Amino acid sequence: MKQLYKTLRRKFNNIKLRNKLIISFIVVVFLPVTFVGVFLTNELRQIALKDAMKQTEEAMDRIQKNTLEILKVPIDVSRNLLVDERLKNILSTDYQSRYQLVVAYQNYPDIERYISYSNEIENIRMYTQNETIISNWEFFPATKEIISQPWYQEAMRNRGIISWHYLPDETKRNEKFLSLVRLIEFNNYKYTNVLVITVSKEQLHSVLSSESQQTVIVDDNDQVVASNVPSWSTLTLDEIFPHVDLPEYGTIETRMDDELVRITVEPIRPEASVNGLRVISVYSVGDIVAGANRFIRLGLTIIVASVLFSFVLIYWVSLLLTKRLMTLRQQIGRAAIGDLDTMLDIDGNDEIGQLSRQYNFMIRSIKELIEEVKRTNRQKEQLELKQQEIKLKMLASQINPHFLFNALESIRMQAHIKGQKEIAGVVKMLGRLMRKSLETQGNHIPLKDEIDMVRSYLEIQIFRHRDRLVYELTVDPEAEKQLMPPLIIQPLVENAVVHGIEGKESDKPLQVKVLAVLKDGKLVVEVRDDGIGISEERLQEIMHSLYAPEDDESHRIGLSNVHHRLQMLYGKESGLEIESREGEGTIVRFSIPLARTQPMIQA
Repeated sequence: MKQLYKTLRRKFNNIKLRNKLIISFIVVVFLPVTFVGVFLTNELRQIALKDAMKQTEEAMDRIQKNTLEILKVPIDVSRNLLVDERLKNILSTDYQSRYQLVVAYQNYPDIERYISYSNEIENIRMYTQNETIISNWEFFPATKEIISQPWYQEAMRNRGIISWHYLPDETKRNEKFLSLVRLIEFNNYKYTNVLVITVSKEQLHSVLSSESQQTVIVDDNDQVVASNVPSWSTLTLDEIFPHVDLPEYGTIETRMDDELVRITVEPIRPEASVNGLRVISVYSVGDIVAGANRFIRLGLTIIVASVLFSFVLIYWVSLLLTKRLMTLRQQIGRAAIGDLDTMLDIDGNDEIGQLSRQYNFMIRSIKELIEEVKRTNRQKEQLELKQQEIKLKMLASQINPHFLFNALESIRMQAHIKGQKEIAGVVKMLGRLMRKSLETQGNHIPLKDEIDMVRSYLEIQIFRHRDRLVYELTVDPEAEKQLMPPLIIQPLVENAVVHGIEGKESDKPLQVKVLAVLKDGKLVVEVRDDGIGISEERLQEIMHSLYAPEDDESHRIGLSNVHHRLQMLYGKESGLEIESREGEGTIVRFSIPLARTQPMIQA
């Protein structure tokens, strides 16, 4: 085994470097990526297929449930009529005159009410063998023609059990409806009565209209009673599927119009019924696997693209390596025969680059031993000069923003020592403001830190403008810990100070107020000034500029920048609101949802 390992290692070492890289790529990258990619792609396809089949099963269950809910209404109505004493009296009475019959009809509005109050019921008809009954489109005499009908005979045989048929309604121009048929016998057994309740087509069609698959509901005679395909509404199953042997329930695969389809059959058995309906759904196998095949195409595309990119990359790297190694080998060969004037110029800091530099150093060392001492000393001086330059650069690179803070602190201390406490205080404020501004890197900060920056800025401005500026900061203590983006309030205050003082001519100082409170689940911040205000025309221009596209200056601070930052972080409702009256002052306001100011949003 050990001998075999040595043999394989020796043979592998004899292979050129480029071929080694390609072989390693095939073994380490190509084969694992291909295997894992094909496996994951197939798993995703199976998941997509299962999801599609699950959706189809859910659609069938939904159709069954909704259809049974519709059929339950006529079933309940038939039960009510079965025990209706007033209906019993109407059907059992031998009427002596037409007037007596009309009065009985007028005193029994229940059938009309059932039809009016139930959207699921299209019509109700009662056929009776009471020969004194005259038709009024609700009660019908059972003629010999009616009695001979198969549905009537079946109702007689079922003795009160419900059956379902697709029957013409003579009150609707013989239009066919799904109908509940039931024998109604009262305890006096005087006359035989058959109840027919027709189901609303609109309600049945509404069950199917929202389904994407081609779906029909058929009765026991394979007659379509509802469909979301208009051309199937008047057909039978044999006409829709002329060469397909459909099962009573289950799923089969077959071809329709040269397309592979799956046909699912599910029974619908209403309660207390001798027969029922069937739901038949047709869906294209191509549509089911389309999403799954999309995963395959996407997966294969990614695999092929990744492998090709990796192969091109490894081939390019191998070319770079072998080209540099060939150059190194040629130069070493020239040096071996005594040519010490050759130098390598190979870029990079990898092993080959280091080897080339070591080679150059070796050549220089050999030439230095041969050259004069003067040349050796000059090279040493140049080396020392380069070392000094490196040290100088290293010292210069250590200067950082802390130098500026330390310098300002020194200035402040000198001013304080010399009794210039006001200047010392302003320098301290300036240093604090610079530190906060430079340390801010886009992360959310507590409102308290933002207010500290505003306070420092206003103190500096008071030092500049003296009695021309006063300010007031009102912050809800509960609001101080809320997180918010940095440099939001300070630009608004700066805008108020700059424009307020510029145009204010009276001796009265400019008053700037900052208010921050929690209100209705939001952090509400308001910046007020009593400056000269803004004209209506200028205010419209400013509002228009807020909604103009943001420029490329990513560090620009201004109203537009603040407005866009707020909207990008918290939505359009969190942008700036500006109110101003010329000669009275300006109010700039914004609000931030509290739930979005927490640290988790910062992440």
